[in-house]
Amino acid sequence: MKLLLRFFCFFFGLLVATQVFGQAILQGTVSFLNSGSRPAVGVDISAFGASTVPTTESGMFILKFPEKKPGDKLKIIVGSKDRTGAALELVNDKVLSQVRVPSKPDDDVVEIIVCKVGQRNEAALRYNGIIVKTVNDNYEKTLREINQKLAVQDIDAGTIVALQNEKDKLTTERDSALAKAEEQALFIASINLDKANRLVTEAVTKVDSLQDIAGAIVILDNEMLYQAYLEASEKKKKAEAEIQQVVSGFEFKIKLLQPLYRYSEIAGCYEKIAGIYEQENYDKEKLATNFAWAAYYWGLSENYQKQLNFNLKALPIFEKITPVNYSLLATSYNNLAVTYAKLNEYQKALEFNLKSLSIWEEILPADHPNLAICYNNIGDAYRNVGDYEKGVEYGLKSILIGETIYPKSRYLNRFYANLGITYLKAHQYPEAKAVLEKSENLKADEKVFRCWAMYYSLQNDKPRAIENLQKAISLGYRNLKWITTDDSLENIRGEQAYKDLVEQLQKQ
Repeated sequence: MKLLLRFFCFFFGLLVATQVFGQAILQGTVSFLNSGSRPAVGVDISAFGASTVPTTESGMFILKFPEKKPGDKLKIIVGSKDRTGAALELVNDKVLSQVRVPSKPDDDVVEIIVCKVGQRNEAALRYNGIIVKTVNDNYEKTLREINQKLAVQDIDAGTIVALQNEKDKLTTERDSALAKAEEQALFIASINLDKANRLVTEAVTKVDSLQDIAGAIVILDNEMLYQAYLEASEKKKKAEAEIQQVVSGFEFKIKLLQPLYRYSEIAGCYEKIAGIYEQENYDKEKLATNFAWAAYYWGLSENYQKQLNFNLKALPIFEKITPVNYSLLATSYNNLAVTYAKLNEYQKALEFNLKSLSIWEEILPADHPNLAICYNNIGDAYRNVGDYEKGVEYGLKSILIGETIYPKSRYLNRFYANLGITYLKAHQYPEAKAVLEKSENLKADEKVFRCWAMYYSLQNDKPRAIENLQKAISLGYRNLKWITTDDSLENIRGEQAYKDLVEQLQKQ
């Protein structure tokens, strides 16, 4: 947990200093009950939110849901006829009542079992007759034994009362068993022997062919069933180990990709790991963490829409983890705020910044670094929605902490620069000049020169504005959209030197 917290604190600071998913898919098969998995062809399959499709020659179908996402519950509707016109009924309706949109459609295939109308009822009637006969035979046998005991001479009164009570109890048990016979018969008739355990198949055969319920019970020996469980459990453990090996393979690939800065491929690896954790219902916190890593690397690859989607997938998990880890939750809110800001959705960014702050202020000391970063983010958010007074207020709060704990760091440099931008937007030029000088004294980087370009442009000092813009570009500033759209540079856009810089960036 400490390692995870360190990662998120680093992640938080790095984000500050720095898919649309395809339609959901459900795949499935439709086959006939106890037919050797014979496919049911031409059966219409539909669901709310998807178009109706017929099953193929192999009994397959694919439903596509443009408006749904993995985990959403589905209402599947199975057609009443196949291609030949034969009337059908659904057998495993309980399975369909639990279907959700899978995260891995190729691995999570829904198996629908149908039979011809009346087929299951015919089998159920046959099993019902066998069950009723067995119940009555046992009743008659036990009743005879009780009556024989009552017929003994010189039987005492206490024994007579006890035997009469035993007869009454036997009758009650017989009536209860007969009342459940229909339900039990339908259960047996619904067992799909194509997928059943060997012991279950043998027991059903015993009941079906020999009408021998007692013999079926013998086949379903407790120890043999438990041994079958142990064997299945061992297979499951082996599969779990193999799954973990696959996860380790993705993690190893990530380590190889990181030095090459292949961010979108790294994000794809984290997507796959998250898909495995989601499909296998593994640790929820690890699932959310992999969503967050995927979002982080999509952000580095500048695919902010995918970054947003994965942050949105991580957030509800962090909100529901019990007990809630408030540090992770605050970081998750912050990550969403940063992403919304990248997408120019500044009101949403402010909303999540304030949610993050409400947690940090409650759990952190007043001079904590994360609070300084959060104040800085909120100052930026208020500036971007046009509330410069609030922007200045929170910018000053970030600097107050930063000057204490970050006296010579890049963070304080950024705090000064961001506050300087807010002052410039508010036309408070003396205040802007003072904080920009502090920023440049800490580190003369591309951001501070960009700010000076804004300052001098607003002062209508065109040569110095262009000079500082050139310095920013030479140090790596490449935001062509900002250079060509921000209103603070409007005074220099008619200058040839400015046009030359823009042309140079466009070529790059």
